[in-house]
Amino acid sequence: VEIPDQIGLLDQMRSLHLDNNHLRSIPSCISNMTILSRLTLHRNFLEDLPISLCGMSTVENFNCLENPFTRIPPEVYAARFKDVDCLTMNQLEEEMKKAKMTSATQMRAKDDALEASRASVWGYLGRLRTAHRTCSLDLSGLRLRRVPAVATEMTFLTSLSLANNKLASVPPTIRRLGGALVTLDLSYNRLSSLPMDLRFLTNVEDCRLAGMAMEFLPKEIRAAGVKNLLRFINRMHEAVTTGCLKLDNMDLTELPK
Repeated sequence: VEIPDQIGLLDQMRSLHLDNNHLRSIPSCISNMTILSRLTLHRNFLEDLPISLCGMSTVENFNCLENPFTRIPPEVYAARFKDVDCLTMNQLEEEMKKAKMTSATQMRAKDDALEASRASVWGYLGRLRTAHRTCSLDLSGLRLRRVPAVATEMTFLTSLSLANNKLASVPPTIRRLGGALVTLDLSYNRLSSLPMDLRFLTNVEDCRLAGMAMEFLPKEIRAAGVKNLLRFINRMHEAVTTGCLKLDNMDLTELPK
């Protein structure tokens, strides 16, 4: 099921309810509805949302829960209640019941959680829109557990910040950014090792790795600059394929763990 582009012509509409359908996409022209205040999209088959949504400043009530998003991280669209990311209305209501709230208090808390979800989605889409203009994508501080697919599809990026998240790994698709990326910030995540695919980021001049206990990475390599870091990763990769590890001329004071 698709929404016709003509929906953008309904520029005087104030409320649009599209929940409980089989929608797989939302047309970007929806942003032409400049006085829309309520937009509900929950329980559909949406995998993504148009970036143009972030420009709809009049929307106050928004719900996109219970969609199989593949391009919007769950940490972004979830309705957060007492440190729990709720991805369905039932889950949100169950968490509120556990808190033994009155009906009136529960209603206000639900509205607050959904408003926080809207603000988070708008903020995320706004960061993507800015990246198209500046070639710099800032996804820091979003509590991400995975690198969003869209981040490694933006092959024009010169700067990518994934700092202050909960990433335990970086996907092999990071290599797609090798043509243009100059700055990569992975600081303050949960990485215990560096992915071998970083060796394809040959234009990177600044790779930030602060705040992580990567025991296998010698402190001398961290301090020697990004070129030495990439050389170290290359040699580790070669060791996997050749069975021979060459760490000569790297000023090491101890062997990597």
